[in-house]
Amino acid sequence: MGDTKIEWADATFNPVTGCTPISEGCERCYAMRLLKGRLRGRYGVDAEDPCEPTFHRDRLAKIPGGKRKVVFVCSMGDLFHENVCQRWRVHVLAATHHKPFNIYVILTKRPEIMAESVWRAYGAQGTPPWIWLGVSVENQQRADERIPILLGIPAAKHIVSYEPALGPVDFRPWLSGTPCPVCGRSNKGQGGAYFGPACPRGDSCCAVIDWLICGAETGPGARLMDRAWARAARDAAVEADVPFFFKKDSQGSRLLGNGEWNERPKVRP
Repeated sequence: MGDTKIEWADATFNPVTGCTPISEGCERCYAMRLLKGRLRGRYGVDAEDPCEPTFHRDRLAKIPGGKRKVVFVCSMGDLFHENVCQRWRVHVLAATHHKPFNIYVILTKRPEIMAESVWRAYGAQGTPPWIWLGVSVENQQRADERIPILLGIPAAKHIVSYEPALGPVDFRPWLSGTPCPVCGRSNKGQGGAYFGPACPRGDSCCAVIDWLICGAETGPGARLMDRAWARAARDAAVEADVPFFFKKDSQGSRLLGNGEWNERPKVRP
């Protein structure tokens, strides 16, 4: 619940744990490894089926506080797993409203469910400024599948976590300058907000990635990441003026080029 070793986050918040594999990036998931290992049968994790999505109601009151933090929500599962009911999601989202000075990052590999859930919870106005939504992608196929759906969700910020990086991905179509398929406009610059005549699909049609995170797979048997993939992602983000965060390469180094990349989107007071 408190400090975390996840480089881009300051804390974690896990009122829902558990998940099941859905794509290549899940094969060596650190969260599932922990749930099946030292957490099995402890801290509310089921001993028989530790990876089954579970709602920990008592944790809702333990949301990180103090000074502003970037909080990774459900780092030990997927809030938008098909076995997580909407009532649980509503409780988790509502808990963030008690401490809106934080930034809450929610990642999923199931953006279709995220889209439906967010529309039911917030409607066309989208998430409040403190809730940022994102998808995890591991290769070009998964990026092509998930990112367009993410960018159609009304959210304060749209985040892509390119981790574990298992293949090259061209992020340029979703970073800037890509025409909307309906209105033909293109969005340039950081922030994703289009200031002009309304599109029939709403402002989300012109959304872009607001934060790109990249990292190699870690843990036993980790698959190697080619550093050229990370450099290409960084270069695309820099060209589009989008914050880029590099976690580490397959050797554990956080250096990419001449230094570390620890950029985050700007947050208004």
